[in-house]
Amino acid sequence: MNFKDAIRQDSAKVFHNRGEFAENMTVKYDGERYNIPVVLDHSGEKERKRYTTTDHVQGIFVCDVTAYIMETDLPTQPRKDRKIEVEGDLYNIAKVEIEMGEIVLYLEMLDE
Repeated sequence: MNFKDAIRQDSAKVFHNRGEFAENMTVKYDGERYNIPVVLDHSGEKERKRYTTTDHVQGIFVCDVTAYIMETDLPTQPRKDRKIEVEGDLYNIAKVEIEMGEIVLYLEMLDE
């Protein structure tokens, strides 16, 4: 077994283990529904950027969440700027990274 295989195996057994860090969640993406282990990291909220000088809307925040999913648990690779629903919350996918068998999704949701 090489180093990358060992990392994949450890990640699946510890980080994505439902008894350790992951929680079983309902994920809807691209018209399909999955009940899979997911690790969510809630980074908090920040006020959204205003894109024009005439944009005076206040009180809307961007909620940032990072989702970690094993690549084998989600057969469709998520794409940037698409929507994904996790446990009933609808997010925009801001960034997607795939490393050593793990999908890392950087998610955004507008909130008041």
